[in-house]
Amino acid sequence: MKNTNKKGLCLLLMILVTVTMGLSANPIQPWDHEFNPALLSTGERTFLEVGTSANVAVSNSYFTMQQLFPADGVLTIDFNAMMDDLGDKDLKVALSVEAEEHAVLTILGLSLGEYSSVSGAVSTAVPNGVIEAIADGISIGETNEGTGEVYAKVFAKAGMYLGFRWKDWQIGTKAGAFAPVVYTDGDASFTYDVSNGSDGTINAEASASIPFYSMLNITDMGDTDSQTIINSLGYSLDLGLVKMKNKKPHYGFSLTGITLAPAMLPYSTLVTASATMNAADLISYEDNNEPWTTDSNVEDVETVEDLYEVSMPLSVGGFYVLSGYPGFIDWIGTAEITLDDGDALLGADITAKGAVFPLTALSLTLGYDKFMWESSLGLRFSLHLIEVGLDVGMANTRFVNLFSPSGVSAGLNVAVGL
Repeated sequence: MKNTNKKGLCLLLMILVTVTMGLSANPIQPWDHEFNPALLSTGERTFLEVGTSANVAVSNSYFTMQQLFPADGVLTIDFNAMMDDLGDKDLKVALSVEAEEHAVLTILGLSLGEYSSVSGAVSTAVPNGVIEAIADGISIGETNEGTGEVYAKVFAKAGMYLGFRWKDWQIGTKAGAFAPVVYTDGDASFTYDVSNGSDGTINAEASASIPFYSMLNITDMGDTDSQTIINSLGYSLDLGLVKMKNKKPHYGFSLTGITLAPAMLPYSTLVTASATMNAADLISYEDNNEPWTTDSNVEDVETVEDLYEVSMPLSVGGFYVLSGYPGFIDWIGTAEITLDDGDALLGADITAKGAVFPLTALSLTLGYDKFMWESSLGLRFSLHLIEVGLDVGMANTRFVNLFSPSGVSAGLNVAVGL
């Protein structure tokens, strides 16, 4: 009985050691193949891996979640408080999404796999001039007007992966089709004006005429056939190079979004909308009455056949892993520049991950991605055959509000294999 107990304890100890050694918080993982395709061949499962992940972040630069979703269902806006908080900055809103799946088989250093993903971002802003005019007022007869931009680009991708390990270098490339799910160009914007009439009445108006390009007829889905979708597809290439050290990624470089053939979108949908706010003489209104009346509506959604050419945004990125400063922490830095319709969108982050147990299960990340700042806490659990990761954190379009409850981010990663 004593020998049996000893054997059982030894087996339990071995299992515990296997689990604890497998705990990992390294964010440079195969799930990050949209950033660098060569990472698909650098995971813990060296023969076969099947994985999936999803990440989302949403933020605005002022409202907290409690303010946006009040218990009584009534959204109250204090423009003076908003102006004090924002200063001379716009009220920005941003959303980013990414979901992917991948499968990779590796034999004798040669990797072959497949992938699919949906990723993109949506961003806009309420110009500071509107908020200032409503909060502080404007002179009688004066008009404050301007424009605001709208960014909405979400892409779906699918294709094949090929990788090769040469000494300590991992080379990887992805080639496949892409399709813009939602796409706006530089013409996507809205106009606004705030005026003060001679009778003290303030009028604020905003109107938008935003073209969305798609391979689908949004107003008549039955008018879209499979052949139209196939003919609309574009084709792209991603390249990645990773230097390995102790069987883990040490540093790497990538060039993604190389358009081989642009997508040809056959439909253009024009969305026209407007919103108004009006107030009578604000000086004489009673405290228990709301001085503002509001109205908003989508006036028209019209789809026409209008061929539009779209290329993938081109990105150049790199990462570096610094180990042992101090000995129980590894530091991972990433950076990326995306060229999109003449604009340079920046992304970068720094991650501290545990290098010794039990800190190996944890990671902390601070970064900026195109439109918003994000901070997150990551937890990884791996038994080699299966790995699960969870990230939760805060997001905000303003760094000073990063840790306020006006934005959230979350991610889930799962992989299985041998």
